[in-house]
Amino acid sequence: MTVATKTIPNYTTQSAAQYKANIDGAVSVHDVVAGAFAAHEMDVGSPAPDLTVRIDAGRIRYNTAVLEVAAQTVTGFTVPSAGQERYDRVVIDTQTGVASRIAGTASTGSPSAGLPDIPGAGYAPCCYVRLTSSTAVITNSMIVDERPSASLIWTPFASAADNLVIGGDFASNGWQRGTSFTSPADSSLTADMWRVYRSAGGDFIVGQYAIAPAIALSEVYAPYGMLVDVSSADASIAAGDVYGVYTTIEGDRFRRGAQQSMVLRFLHKHTKTGTYCFSLRNSGNDRSYVGEYTQAVSNAWELTTAIIPASPSGGTWDYGTGIGLTLTFVIACGSTYQTTAGAWQTGNYLATSNQVNGMDSTSNDFQINMVDLRPGSCVLPVAFSSAAETFALATRYVWRATTTQLSNGNSSMAGGAYSSTLAIVQLEYPQVMRAVPSTSQSSPSGTIVESGATRAWSTMTIYPGTKSAELDIDTASLTAGAGVTARMSSGWFTFTAEL
Repeated sequence: MTVATKTIPNYTTQSAAQYKANIDGAVSVHDVVAGAFAAHEMDVGSPAPDLTVRIDAGRIRYNTAVLEVAAQTVTGFTVPSAGQERYDRVVIDTQTGVASRIAGTASTGSPSAGLPDIPGAGYAPCCYVRLTSSTAVITNSMIVDERPSASLIWTPFASAADNLVIGGDFASNGWQRGTSFTSPADSSLTADMWRVYRSAGGDFIVGQYAIAPAIALSEVYAPYGMLVDVSSADASIAAGDVYGVYTTIEGDRFRRGAQQSMVLRFLHKHTKTGTYCFSLRNSGNDRSYVGEYTQAVSNAWELTTAIIPASPSGGTWDYGTGIGLTLTFVIACGSTYQTTAGAWQTGNYLATSNQVNGMDSTSNDFQINMVDLRPGSCVLPVAFSSAAETFALATRYVWRATTTQLSNGNSSMAGGAYSSTLAIVQLEYPQVMRAVPSTSQSSPSGTIVESGATRAWSTMTIYPGTKSAELDIDTASLTAGAGVTARMSSGWFTFTAEL
């Protein structure tokens, strides 16, 4: 549709031809926005009004393109029982532009249940219709326009905060434990928030790998991915064997995506071509969704997008501080954990029988990057957190305190001398942790400063809480009751509350 120049019509100053042309131009300009997805009764004449609603043509922005959507008819409206009324709602899928009806709840008199809810992310309101037991056809007087401004409806916007996965961009992932893990044990942690499945028959190395997909594919510059490099092959996968990588999402975080559709997007680059699987499972491992994707070209970055149907209410789900959802990317899987793809199943499943054995050769590499799981059914442009934002999210679950952070008399390492040989200092975490963390340390050492004088510390005992930790440091020649500051010059200690 071409544009027109908007000139306000003025019959007192314009000729008849100019006046008519300006009316046509103004209407044309306004119709592009105001008329988009406008709802009304079926056109009078052919066909006549009936129990349908006509939605005018419109356009939506879909990723980097503009999608023209033709006029459409919404059907399925029914007449309530005698003496009852009902409100039905029409919504627009912001990914496809398709209009659909959401039925309300009929009741006697004015509908007590009110309007039915909009399904969630990925849908925009269009109109609602008041139906009574005497309704024969739907007319304009029964339709109420609900369209917000076009800029709000038809320009889907991706926010990094909507991504349920923490650390799925392996460039901004902090990798606080290191960037390479040789022969990691089954279920051990690697990158922040990521663990491995590794059965006894095979082995691999997990690490951060410097190779960037094309910007056209990743949409943002992504210089690092997660690489699983097979170092010992397992050519025969037993029934109970599983190899892969997985991340867990806290229940309180997953609540935003629970019982509604979700969109999973990720980049993959595998040496072995064929069918691979991903899975989503609840905290009780009694509800599982398995999806398939294809590596079409060996050692080439490819993008997979999958619409996940709403998770069921049945089963054991944790919407608190435990595991809300586990997302797994499978390298190889035995028959014990195989099911059919594309629907939520009752049981603990990870793959289908189509899953390739990506562990069958030491030449095999398995890489993933830019993992994004968000509520709704709208596929939006990629949006990822910066390294600082990712670190802030990840430190609710893991924080490694290093000399870089604690060597210069950080105020959170202040305390007092309990006795001449024991300093007690308080260490504040960057974030409140999910639960009281476990601790580990690697020969931390440093000095205790009292009134400008320094004393070496010998050993340290950590008593963690969810907001801070008490550090009891053995030293010498302190003045009991004096204020002290601890400075660490070597080693590290880690607080872990990962799921």
